[in-house]
Amino acid sequence: MVQGEEILNQPQAGPEITERASGQSTRMKGGSDARWRYAGAVVKAFFIPALLLVELCKRRSEREQRFLIWLFFVVFGFTFILGGDAAGHLARVETSFPGMSFQEFLSDLLRILAFQYSEAGTRDVYNHIISFFFGSFLELPQLYIPFVAAFYGYFFAGSVVLIFRHLELSKLNYVLAGFIVIFLFLQGLQGIQTVRTWTGLWVLVYACLKYYETGRRRYLVLMFLPPFIHFGYWIMTIPAWIVLVYGSRPMLYTALVAVSSFTAFLPAEQVKGFLEQTERGAHSVRAYGREEFDVDRIAGFETHRQYTSWYNAYTRAGLQRWGPIVLVLTLYLSGVYSRVMSPFQRRIFSVGVLTLAFSNMTWFLFAMHNRTLTIASVFILAGFLMARLNPVSARGFRRLPPYYQWGVHLSLLFWFPLLLFNLSTTLDRLSIFAFFAPFMVFIDPDLNMSAKAFINILLGRG
Repeated sequence: MVQGEEILNQPQAGPEITERASGQSTRMKGGSDARWRYAGAVVKAFFIPALLLVELCKRRSEREQRFLIWLFFVVFGFTFILGGDAAGHLARVETSFPGMSFQEFLSDLLRILAFQYSEAGTRDVYNHIISFFFGSFLELPQLYIPFVAAFYGYFFAGSVVLIFRHLELSKLNYVLAGFIVIFLFLQGLQGIQTVRTWTGLWVLVYACLKYYETGRRRYLVLMFLPPFIHFGYWIMTIPAWIVLVYGSRPMLYTALVAVSSFTAFLPAEQVKGFLEQTERGAHSVRAYGREEFDVDRIAGFETHRQYTSWYNAYTRAGLQRWGPIVLVLTLYLSGVYSRVMSPFQRRIFSVGVLTLAFSNMTWFLFAMHNRTLTIASVFILAGFLMARLNPVSARGFRRLPPYYQWGVHLSLLFWFPLLLFNLSTTLDRLSIFAFFAPFMVFIDPDLNMSAKAFINILLGRG
């Protein structure tokens, strides 16, 4: 009776209480639905991963979009067609790390931190740690590539979801769609095969995006992680750190790009001498050094064209570098870089512009030159696409000089052969089982087949 009286004597729920209770009920129901969707996505990933891409187009929350992209990368890692650097790294995990003691692991780790080669042959902190974890601690080297794909996919997915936050397919034109496709294939799925280099890229991109958006210090710390993923980022991240300290300087950074595109003004011998002070640096200079500033890239294209496809020859000759150069000059001269972009977008774009100038300056180390060109291209396209897709900044694109259209079309044209090259590389590593029945790879690994091989069979070339 007492309990009954207490309930009856409770004051009637007012509108605010009712609304709050309704909101809590809705959130609980929404959370339950989300859990079911996550579980459903995992089931689809096991049986028909292609459905994950269909789910992605339904434009759910950013968290769910990121999870779907990440999950597809995990599937890609388990079905990965082994080749390139990844094959060598996996072989080292299988041969050099089984039986390694923790003391040996620490000794090699200290050598790596001192810019020396480890006894196991690893060169970077990230790869050394995961190689030991899967090759010695767990004794499951078969999980090495899937982990690399999952780690890479986490930062790639986080970056892509943020960059394409305002993407509406119905409002795309062919030029904008072309830049989006080029961006996704600059270092997308195929970037996993290097294990270290492009993983460091997406960690840097994600860190910059999140720090300049939120200002949280944890992303600032993350911005200094890439050098521990790949040794080269001790130098390749310098432009991003300069922008972090000095901010956006559109006129200065664009001028550096323009001047460095046609002249070699960085003292090559002095820079080489500085890098050769460590064991790793000396090896890199010997392996990747060039003696002359290459201005006749057309001749290089003709030379490579004699023994490879035209788009491969185009990429080897470095002609794709004019894609970002033309885009940077176009966006600066038309006022997009300095007036249309928001401070956030301008910071991201500035990292790309300064990295592009740095790439031009380091012509005498072709590996660094090529890698920083890719890093620059990703940041430049990220800043441009965010500005173009955001409803607020997109208004500034309505009244631009006529040469803006000429510039973006020319830039797109310079990038197109690189897109073909990257598509070809992706199809070499992408398994047909990444789209359906990936479990078949576990049942019989010999069944695994690249998408390119499958297409060739369909065309009667196999």
